[in-house]
Amino acid sequence: MNIVNDEQREKLIIRMNQILHENKIVKRRLELKQENVYKIVGTDSNGGERLIYMELLEKCGKIIGDYGGDIIYPPTSSGVFIMHMWGTVHYSYFEVIDETEKTFDLQIFEYVANDLCFALHDIISVKKIPKRIPIKMLSYEETNIKEIWEKFRNKYKVSIFSEKEEYLLNDTLKKLTGNEKEKGFIIYYNTFRNFMSLNFLKTLYSEKKLQNKFEHVIGTDTCYEKNNFYEISIKNGLSKNEKELLKKIDNSHHFIINKGDIHKIIGLLLSEKNN
Repeated sequence: MNIVNDEQREKLIIRMNQILHENKIVKRRLELKQENVYKIVGTDSNGGERLIYMELLEKCGKIIGDYGGDIIYPPTSSGVFIMHMWGTVHYSYFEVIDETEKTFDLQIFEYVANDLCFALHDIISVKKIPKRIPIKMLSYEETNIKEIWEKFRNKYKVSIFSEKEEYLLNDTLKKLTGNEKEKGFIIYYNTFRNFMSLNFLKTLYSEKKLQNKFEHVIGTDTCYEKNNFYEISIKNGLSKNEKELLKKIDNSHHFIINKGDIHKIIGLLLSEKNN
């Protein structure tokens, strides 16, 4: 099923997202882009998620563990990874919920955008994560969007959709969540590895001699914020003008767009498809 090509299903998802957003359960795409953003450059050879840690390990060897590559704790306490996977864009928002001297708890909100359809798919909660490797088998909780909506509806006893709409929405959410086994494990494990990659790169770019040592990996004229692996924007990377234009795009059914803004909005829409 392609939700984007099914107008009814798409409208139901949009309405559900609006309700969940109003109740501070989900974030909008614009809000995610104002977080600490770590955009993964490119995809793997099959069009899936690029596994940067494995690339660094292959090119540099286990020595990366001596330069921050053994640190699982994220470089910022919250942020979002943006990555392209098989024609969709994934936004993995993470947040450190609690921490001790040696461990931390993490929540990951996995959003997926497919053309005009943007929705939360899963929430993964992992506790007592060691701040450095080795990583032992961890217990985690995974809640998909179908379960999130059911809990919300049951808690507030709301009847927002007609019986027919509710049936169609339920069917849509079933197909949206799929039957992938251990999806939560894959999401949090790859998130940890991105943390380790970023910590290695942060150490590498902090010392000129390390940059020279690993020039064959990072190339020349690169920096921590923009390199062959990540494009990083720390807090509020959008300009005020971009925020206003993106609000018009996100809420286009509520706004009358001025003709003078059209060329700017087209440019942002084109860049949106590449983000």
